[in-house]
Amino acid sequence: MSEHLDDFDVEVSALATTSATPDAEGQEHGTLIPPDDATADAPPARRISLAARRPQAQRLLRAGSAITLLAVLITAVLLLPTSNREAFLRLVTPPFPTATPQPGNDAFLWEHTVPWGQLFIDGKPGPDVSGSAVRQSDGLPEGAVFHLARGHHTIEYRAAPFPTLKCVLTVPVERGDTCPLERTGDFSFLTPTAPATRLLDLQATVDRLPKAQADALVAAAQAELTSLAASLPVGSLTPGDHYLDGA
Repeated sequence: MSEHLDDFDVEVSALATTSATPDAEGQEHGTLIPPDDATADAPPARRISLAARRPQAQRLLRAGSAITLLAVLITAVLLLPTSNREAFLRLVTPPFPTATPQPGNDAFLWEHTVPWGQLFIDGKPGPDVSGSAVRQSDGLPEGAVFHLARGHHTIEYRAAPFPTLKCVLTVPVERGDTCPLERTGDFSFLTPTAPATRLLDLQATVDRLPKAQADALVAAAQAELTSLAASLPVGSLTPGDHYLDGA
């Protein structure tokens, strides 16, 4: 019986009463009297089923298991090394919708480079970014873009003593991309036919140098200016003034 205990039903209903009535021979017989009108108007019989509680308990158990599994997954992701975590997030994070590719989504400009810096793409030497990405064409500025194939790419810019920049780009763009982009300026005039062109910030700026390196650069620049001033005729160069050479 204990195996089926949670499946039984209990029904609660009004009880009929009996009345003793003598017959013609003087013997009493019990007569079944149904419930009175007040009892007849009572709510229908209530049925209490323990089995009905089982689906609710199962739902609560499944919800608790799902929450526990999610907590374990989040903890595991947080414990991964940074590089592995980024790769895992790129794997499970859906990319941006690309139903309507924009012209130039594989094109890149660059800024904040130095003449001796080198750009590497997927471990191989990339385009020459030692100069400016802006060049003159028929007297008008034009962007000297480079293009990347569809998919994920590792970008590395080396220009010691500036810190090495290493990041990830995707064609077309995805949420997991890590390369810094210039978003504050308007450079669309450089690539008017390719509005999705991205401007890479390769971050070779003085403010990113270690303090010792920055101080040495300022000292070298000051020494060069002092030497230049000493070679010019006295009084021809006044601090704070601006000059235009013959060119």
